[in-house]
Amino acid sequence: MKPGLRAPLDRLSLALMAAGMSLVLQPWWVGGFRLGFAVTGLGVVLQILAAHWPERAACSPGDDSPEQGPGRLAP
Repeated sequence: MKPGLRAPLDRLSLALMAAGMSLVLQPWWVGGFRLGFAVTGLGVVLQILAAHWPERAACSPGDDSPEQGPGRLAP
């Protein structure tokens, strides 16, 4: 997965959790209760992956780019 996919993955996970909870809480379809738990669980797993995925790629130790971070001085 690319580092730029964190935000869309986060939005997808939140949408899945909301859809899953709405399926669990609706009173008209009994099958929605079971499906809602699976959809909510999938959303939770995607949220965990999105939360641990880096926002952007980390710099390598020999990189002289301005994105080196605080405390590193360019030669």
